[in-house]
Amino acid sequence: MDLLLYDEEKQIAIIHPSIYTIDEFNKIIRRDKRSQRNSENILARKELAYIYLMVHHSSPYISLDIDLRQSSIIDDIFSDSDNWEPDEIINLALVKYKKLYETPEIRLLISVLGAIESMADYFNDIDWSARDNKMGLLYNPKDVAMAMAKLGGMIETVVKLKNDVEKSILGVGDTMGGIQLGRYNE
Repeated sequence: MDLLLYDEEKQIAIIHPSIYTIDEFNKIIRRDKRSQRNSENILARKELAYIYLMVHHSSPYISLDIDLRQSSIIDDIFSDSDNWEPDEIINLALVKYKKLYETPEIRLLISVLGAIESMADYFNDIDWSARDNKMGLLYNPKDVAMAMAKLGGMIETVVKLKNDVEKSILGVGDTMGGIQLGRYNE
């Protein structure tokens, strides 16, 4: 069960009712109700969206370096707010969500996606004119070409891992009669 989902259009979190029973998240919601006197809790839902986007494996930001991920999310979600930064309440909720959400499989997937991003940076940073101490090419074109040739298999493996993680999270599987269960058939 996902405690949080993300509404891309509104840039806010969709909150599962059980979120109100978890103190770290409830503090975010309660302080927004007090300060805004607003039943929609727009600030709280943006702050919960920030937490979701920082941690969830399907976040479009997840493969970014942690600092770039944080600044990108803040720029995108809080563009209408002046200088929003996560405070102690947000950071405690972030740690709690990560603890509740991440399984070993999800941690592995996030690590693999980060490694793929690092590899993309490596290929982007290749300077074909760079030389070593003996004036030989720093990057051997043959070695780079072999590494590139292996990327297709690696990408297939990552896609399979991501699909497997999605299936384990959603609990998708056969039931009696071959009926498929989905996210909201719990």
